[in-house]
Amino acid sequence: MTRKKKILLWCIVVLALLFCLAPERRLYKDGGTVEYRALLYRVTRWHAMVKVSGNVETTLEGLEVRILGVPVYDGRHLVETRYCG
Repeated sequence: MTRKKKILLWCIVVLALLFCLAPERRLYKDGGTVEYRALLYRVTRWHAMVKVSGNVETTLEGLEVRILGVPVYDGRHLVETRYCG
């Protein structure tokens, strides 16, 4: 291969990798959950209202990371907030 073809091939490979790693930001209307999705990974910052019962509000908070669809880190937890009144 000539030098120009090698350089062109490397540029194509680098652009393809950047395309696979560039995230798309999604906002959900569940209380503030934000998800960043790309072809190779998905990172979700959870802040979702699960239920409201009387003066207690339960939300799901935390971080979830998936690489190629496989959960790598799952730090989600439920948080209860009690209101006086």
